[in-house]
Amino acid sequence: MSEKSGDPSFIKKVLAFVLAFGPGIFAIGYTIGTGSVTSMIVAGSTYGMQLLWVLMLSCVFSGLLIYVYGNYALLTGETALYAFKKHIKGGKIIALLIILGITFGQWNSLMGILGISANIIFEILAINFPGLRGMEYQTVLIIAVSVIVIFYGLLLIGKYTFFEKVLVIFVSIMGGSFLISLFMVYPLPVDVLKGLLPSVPQVPGGKMMVAAFVGTTMAAATFLSRPLFVKGKGWTKAHLKHQKKDAISAAILVFIISASIMAVASGALYYQGQPVTKVLDMVNVLEPIAGKFALTLFVFGTLSAGLSSIFPCLLIAPILLA
Repeated sequence: MSEKSGDPSFIKKVLAFVLAFGPGIFAIGYTIGTGSVTSMIVAGSTYGMQLLWVLMLSCVFSGLLIYVYGNYALLTGETALYAFKKHIKGGKIIALLIILGITFGQWNSLMGILGISANIIFEILAINFPGLRGMEYQTVLIIAVSVIVIFYGLLLIGKYTFFEKVLVIFVSIMGGSFLISLFMVYPLPVDVLKGLLPSVPQVPGGKMMVAAFVGTTMAAATFLSRPLFVKGKGWTKAHLKHQKKDAISAAILVFIISASIMAVASGALYYQGQPVTKVLDMVNVLEPIAGKFALTLFVFGTLSAGLSSIFPCLLIAPILLA
């Protein structure tokens, strides 16, 4: 077989690999949003790779919970919330409180995601159309409204397979952008190895910060929605191996993508003594250090992280009630 005939085959294999992701793609969408990106940027730019061990442990336990919740659904046919209502005394009230808490939490996140995503799109547009700077508030508002209207329109299609494919596209762009950025701006290998050794930043509230850092990678919505997405995929007891592989893949990808963001922030900003607290701050200081191409990749990765989280946030209320 010639190389030319082999190239399409390779591309098809890559596409097949990407499209083979199952419900785990929703776990990535829930976990890695603009909030998670911000947390990784703050950690990397302020403490280098010191909190890498926290991220690794969080992803291990997150993957375990994704696997357990998915297996329970396949073996019993029950979702997590239904099981609470059925098997726990006062479970109906507990289930309703969980729905309310998670829904409000996700909607609150949605406002932040929309705000950051709209601002990033505005910054991209402003580079090409400087005149928009004088109408920043109106433009950002129009972008945010347009994004939410488009995504609500897509929700009306109402098919699991469609949502899954859209998320695969966003997550692929996000992961690819951050990984390529990592090849351009990276921390010292010895710092990465040190980051795998448990240590707590010696600053006021350091222990509390470690606990809060765990929350960015262990979202309750990820686990409670897992049985519903497994059912939406059409999996049964015969798919237990697929469910296990999907859960492991999701946890590994969350770790790789999150660690890449932390590493880029560490390599670009920590060594320069320039800690940042916001995504847009990262955009402003990254260009002179890493160059326009790395900045563009990072911006597209962050934007994809935001857009990939909008679908799961919008879906959370109806699927939990269902």
